[in-house]
Amino acid sequence: MPVYQLPIKIARMLVAHQAITEQREEIEALAKTMDMEEARAAATGLFRIVRGKVQRFMTWVTDRTEPTPMDWIFEARTYGMRIRFTTAAAPVIDWIGERIAY
Repeated sequence: MPVYQLPIKIARMLVAHQAITEQREEIEALAKTMDMEEARAAATGLFRIVRGKVQRFMTWVTDRTEPTPMDWIFEARTYGMRIRFTTAAAPVIDWIGERIAY
C-alpha cells in the first residue's frame, strides 16, 4: 500500500535526524570537560543510537516490546500488499485485428 510508505519514510528520516541531534548534543556536553577530538571518540556511535531507536519504534511487536503506531502501519501495509499481490486481476478481452485476445 503506497499510502503507508509515506509515514514509514518520514519516521525513518525523523529517527535518523533525532539520532544525529542526540549525538551532537552528547559531543557538546563532553567537549566541556575534554578536547573536541576526545569528545567525538567518547560519544556514543551513531549506529548504536539509531539501532536503539529502530528497535524501540520501527519494528514489529515482540514479547519484549510494546505495540507502537508503527506496528499498526506495518500490519496494515502488509495486509494490503498481500491482497494486492495474491488477488487475480480482472480478465481483459479485446480485439486485435481479426483475433480475440484474452
